[in-house]
Amino acid sequence: MPRIPIKPDIVYSPQEAAAALGVGRNTIMALIRRGDLPAMKPGARNWKILGADILRLWEKRQGERRED
Repeated sequence: MPRIPIKPDIVYSPQEAAAALGVGRNTIMALIRRGDLPAMKPGARNWKILGADILRLWEKRQGERRED
């Protein structure tokens, strides 16, 4: 499971997503820019990430680790 509980229907900030996945905020922003982590920017400043997308990314990363 992610480091902090993530609810699929809740919206999280990049900082919260980073804490859940055990990575830095810069990593989350790079994932967003590459299109690997869907995110919304409803205003001029703040990115929002749906919990379901964080969980999907976490599951994908776990699958990649098992294949190595």
